[in-house]
Amino acid sequence: MPTDDDAAVWFQLFNDPVVMQYISGGQAQPQEWYHAFVSRQQALAAATGVCLFALVVPAVVAPAADITPASGTPAAAGAAPVSGTVPAAGATQGAAPTKDRDATPRELAMPGAGARPVAGTDYPAARAHRGAGFVGLQPWTRPWGPVGRIEIGWRLGVAFQGRGLATAGAQAALERGRAAGIDSPVALIDLRNAPSIGVATKLGMTCECEFDAPDGVRVGMWSL
Repeated sequence: MPTDDDAAVWFQLFNDPVVMQYISGGQAQPQEWYHAFVSRQQALAAATGVCLFALVVPAVVAPAADITPASGTPAAAGAAPVSGTVPAAGATQGAAPTKDRDATPRELAMPGAGARPVAGTDYPAARAHRGAGFVGLQPWTRPWGPVGRIEIGWRLGVAFQGRGLATAGAQAALERGRAAGIDSPVALIDLRNAPSIGVATKLGMTCECEFDAPDGVRVGMWSL
């Protein structure tokens, strides 16, 4: 599950208009919000064994923004956001989806960019790892949308997008979910969010229906 320290990590990663492009109308949240968010995820993990887990990568794996191509020009901070589902009430933001760019109560540790995640690595105690975002499962508790269903969501910092981390992390989260008896999670994705739609498609999800969220955003509901 995420640790208290992840609140500051997520605030730094997500306090970015690109990351929030398809979430809550682009509105960023203060760091205090993430402290409460982490507490909710910790309680959820303790009660159910699943939550939105911290996604970590080896510290030696440089984020995309740190990589300088042969041309000598620093790489862009990241491609379009991998965004998507809205978490439980108060969980990730507004009516537009939580899955942004790209465990039994533990973190999902990525052995390398694009590699398959390994659950069980302590973080931030394992200082060899750095936070990249979150990915996991949680109940949908809003009064609209897939009421009573479990959603899968992901959000990664811009520098960690476009490397297959969201897909690999979500696959690991689905395995954890199956072990906990969760076989058919859903993902609500802003229809403008092509990267997250791509992640859902790679997971084998298909669009079950489309509708307008309360804030007027057109979303699709993807399911397995």
